[in-house]
Amino acid sequence: MNGDSLELDHLGMLTRDLAVAARAMQRLGFCMAPPSHHREQLSIGTREKTGAANQCIMFRRGYIEVLSIVDHARYSGWITGALNRYEGLHVIGFGHDDLRGLSANLTARGQTPLVRRLTRSVEIAGEERTASFTILFHNDTEFPEGRFVTMQHHTRDVLWHPSLLDHPNSALALAGVTLVCDDPGEFLGRVTAWTGSASARRVGRALHVDLPGAVIEAMTARDARDIYGSAPPSSSPPIVGMTVAVASLPTAARYLAQQDVAHRRTDSGLLIGAPDACGAFIHFIENERFNTF
Repeated sequence: MNGDSLELDHLGMLTRDLAVAARAMQRLGFCMAPPSHHREQLSIGTREKTGAANQCIMFRRGYIEVLSIVDHARYSGWITGALNRYEGLHVIGFGHDDLRGLSANLTARGQTPLVRRLTRSVEIAGEERTASFTILFHNDTEFPEGRFVTMQHHTRDVLWHPSLLDHPNSALALAGVTLVCDDPGEFLGRVTAWTGSASARRVGRALHVDLPGAVIEAMTARDARDIYGSAPPSSSPPIVGMTVAVASLPTAARYLAQQDVAHRRTDSGLLIGAPDACGAFIHFIENERFNTF
């Protein structure tokens, strides 16, 4: 790293059926952005659909990308193999505001980072606009726990449009992600080295790395079952859940009750189990608990 602390930009949730997953997340009180097709520049002057599409849940800070293959004949990327393993959280995206400089820094140190400029069309109030971003893809030897990326947004006004930021459950921000691993300390050592975070701490049986406004949490599978109440799916995905900050826990609880969504109280918030949340638990906490989570 170059010494600048990275942010938790987004989480990527893979699903075999984008429409079904979008309805499931709407039932939890999230406002879903319209479907958006990923495009990549394959020849000069043309940007072709890759066969993948998403619907995002945009917060005032961070977002969740619900991602699927919508054209199997066109798609030839990593999502196919990932979905063969399990549906749920596969992607952790860090945010950086100078990816070109970061990439140059890595190249100067003898590394060969894979960096791509991508676009996707975004529908805002019936008007199609283009979102643009650059992504640095980490390889599996760096982070075998999932698809880790570091990205820079070039059109934040398009993605974070005011019409997408109000949620019936009062969600405000992506506040954390939880992983299970055999050696949480070793994993968080790698995260700390990459992100530049100066804060790593033990919280109960979990280890936390603090990023601006969010937490990377790591623990053993046994501790995750004890703390979050259910075992991970049979394929034991490493990325098992997320924490979302809301303006009001009573508001979130009322909405979940109205939708007949199973949930339970925790010491710090509300927990929705993985079966009702597309394969990964969601833990709601109130906004002021950011600094104590």
